[in-house]
Amino acid sequence: MLQRALVEHAGEEPGNSLFQRFDQSFPAAYKEDFTARTAVSDILRLHRICPDYPLDMRLYRSLEDPEGVLRFKVFGPEKPIPLSDVLTKLEHMGLRILSARPYEIVPHDDTLFRVLDFDMRENTGIQVDAPLWSRQPTGIKLATTTYH
Repeated sequence: MLQRALVEHAGEEPGNSLFQRFDQSFPAAYKEDFTARTAVSDILRLHRICPDYPLDMRLYRSLEDPEGVLRFKVFGPEKPIPLSDVLTKLEHMGLRILSARPYEIVPHDDTLFRVLDFDMRENTGIQVDAPLWSRQPTGIKLATTTYH
């Protein structure tokens, strides 16, 4: 229930406004990979993207992942971010990229956003301090493939 999660997090008016913009904007693959709670966090990041703030990033650990696995999301506008640029920087920081999943998010205003989600592992001797995040919703029941 994306609308309920947005209203609970952002308040009634802003939550409903965000829901009107982003309802049905996420591809099926995203809905399979993430909960409504994660979608709320991602919507708030996407909503901030503008010419003065063209990129957002999030480094986190999922409680559901094995120890040593990190997640990194890059949120950007229509123009794709060259994967080689991101991979090189992450590997230079001592991280090994396990997988990358791209998502295209198209809100009702027809703005195109791209989200790259990386699974990474810390190399030996490297320890990254990243906040824990549970993919399980708190008090929100939802179907695995729909958010409304």
